[in-house]
Amino acid sequence: ALVLLGPALVYLGRLDHAERVFATCAATCEQAGDLLHLGVTLVNRTALWSKRADPARHAEDARRAIALGRELGNLQLERAAAFDLAEHLHRAGASEQALPLVQRSAELARRMNNDRPPPDDAVLLARVLAALGEASAAAAQLAWAHQHAAPMAPALAVMARLAALMLSPPASDAPWAELVADATTADKLDERHEVLVMALAAARQRQDAISAERWHAELEVACQAT
Repeated sequence: ALVLLGPALVYLGRLDHAERVFATCAATCEQAGDLLHLGVTLVNRTALWSKRADPARHAEDARRAIALGRELGNLQLERAAAFDLAEHLHRAGASEQALPLVQRSAELARRMNNDRPPPDDAVLLARVLAALGEASAAAAQLAWAHQHAAPMAPALAVMARLAALMLSPPASDAPWAELVADATTADKLDERHEVLVMALAAARQRQDAISAERWHAELEVACQAT
């Protein structure tokens, strides 16, 4: 029950309580030698560190969960932790570090799903590759995701559109404003934060001072909200 309680408390914003529950759950699993549920607890706890804006602890828990997944031969645990850490690093501006992790996540997803993995890895890989300037490879991943996921869930669709804008930057701010609005509607704070960061970067690239100021202000509010 504690494994499920921690994430619920994070969702409710009860972070101090959540931290205590996660600590108790992790300690209990360690004492019992229950490495599988310890790994699950660590993956779940990354959401707490994200809310706390504590990237070091986020990465520490995710890396340990990856190691536990490999030790246990549990593909699902390793894949979940690798995907989480890849997305975390990408959003922190460390896309080069994220690349091998999301590639590993995608490989594990293919192995678990008979070469028909969910599109999440491809969409993340497209964003990472686009950030690294690998436009052709990013476009191929995005095309695959659209081909194999119809329709996409709202939050994933927002991320796919983000990758598309990164690959073909629009001349005006309007597409970015529309995407920010849709990210807000999807009610995913991390996704909205990533969109805002890229909207700000695009405005600066276009030397659009008015839009850059707008996105910078919205980004500051978003950071305070988390």
